[in-house]
Amino acid sequence: MLTSYSLSLLPLLAASISIFILYWFANAVYVLYLHPLARFPGPKLWLLTQVPFVRALRRGQFIHRIRELHAQYGPVVRWAPNEVSYVSPEAWKDIYGHHGAGKDFPRNPLWYPRSQNGAHTILSADNVSHARIRKLLSRGFSETSLREQEPIIQEYMSMLVARLRAHAQAGRPVSIGDYIQFATVDIAGELIFGESFDCVANEEAHQWIKVTFGFFKRLIHGGSFVFLVPWIRPLLPYIIPKRVLEQAQQRFAFSSGKAGKRLELGENARHVDLVSHMFHNGKGLNRAEIDASADILISAGSETTATALTGILQYLLRTPATMSRLQDEIRGAIRTADALTLDNVNRLPYLTAVLHEGLRMCPPAPSIRPRLVPEGGAMVCGSWLPAGTSVGIPVWTALRYPANFAKPDTFLPERWLDASQGGVSLQPHNTNVFMPFSYGPRDCLGRRLGWAELRVILATLVWHFDMINRSPENRWEEQLEFVMWEKKPLMLQLTCRS
Repeated sequence: MLTSYSLSLLPLLAASISIFILYWFANAVYVLYLHPLARFPGPKLWLLTQVPFVRALRRGQFIHRIRELHAQYGPVVRWAPNEVSYVSPEAWKDIYGHHGAGKDFPRNPLWYPRSQNGAHTILSADNVSHARIRKLLSRGFSETSLREQEPIIQEYMSMLVARLRAHAQAGRPVSIGDYIQFATVDIAGELIFGESFDCVANEEAHQWIKVTFGFFKRLIHGGSFVFLVPWIRPLLPYIIPKRVLEQAQQRFAFSSGKAGKRLELGENARHVDLVSHMFHNGKGLNRAEIDASADILISAGSETTATALTGILQYLLRTPATMSRLQDEIRGAIRTADALTLDNVNRLPYLTAVLHEGLRMCPPAPSIRPRLVPEGGAMVCGSWLPAGTSVGIPVWTALRYPANFAKPDTFLPERWLDASQGGVSLQPHNTNVFMPFSYGPRDCLGRRLGWAELRVILATLVWHFDMINRSPENRWEEQLEFVMWEKKPLMLQLTCRS
């Protein structure tokens, strides 16, 4: 039974509901028709509520939904009130290129938070701090450094082949993605800290690896509420599940401990590594920045290469003629295992074409890398955008967009070769959209090392083993993505070459 007090509140409640409806309607009109970005096409439901985006993000389906939106609306899609996505090649230069002091597009801090200790990393730093960190780290990624690092790469290739050979001789299938990652993580440990993680030796993922993917997935599940209710951002430490925070602390503590152990050695390390460049005789990064950088570099130096090679091997085994041609090239040009050197594999055109096509089909970082339009606004792909607009290229979508590449879902390395090399001419073939290591002043520092690992590891595996895919039901293009691909196992039956 309603009391007189309850009845007196009804007009207030009705007024509140009316104000809310009026505000929602006015906001809808503004967002859809009066907003500075209203001229760009996009799904109206996504513009009126963040629910579809958050649902896609939490389900690992965001890259698939963005691809569908571009297929429906074209090369430019406004997928949120202040977010615009591009798949045209011109967007790389306009968004990620260098435009002069104060005019470069900064990274969107919502997607690039500081590290656990509050220090900025090369990913989260502003443009000025980024240049300082990059200058110190770049010494470890030079061509000279790569030549010094090759013996380390070859050492772990020998260990990897020995472990895989044992499984092949015993007739045991292996999850090849795991073993590739064991090798890349060990190499990353050597190059960053001068010390291996012993993943290949133990044939087991280090605890750091085990928590990393689960951490990102759970972080997205917990943190996605910020997009629905932005004002709860300061409350995230209390909202994100305790397990996620514990994993983040555990991961960072390990990276920090490794860095501290390496710093104690000073100049007595086994070889020059990235920590030595970061420290730079006490004139480099401070301790907090070293710890933060080490944590980022482990993932960047291992996960990306292993992801790309797992996808490439899956597509090679789905196209037997392509695998056969690659085998013929590698085994014909390289007669002994000792000849699987960086110089020799660099000379193999079909291997390079396979890697290009694999990185097109399976980019390790497939989603949008958002930037903010700087103060004063800027032109992107011929249209002016106001300051603060979040823009980016959804890499996986751009590389499979029909206006950029013909037969976009077909694995065809020949598209990257001239006719004299046995290539095929397909149009469109817009190589300007193919930026596997990003573009501009914030492109990937480790691109030389990345190409070296991709070439040496793939050539080594193909030279030593014949392969049968025992998990054909797992298809790359159907996988989910939570910052990183949620990779399904690629189980291979290996046979040692006689």
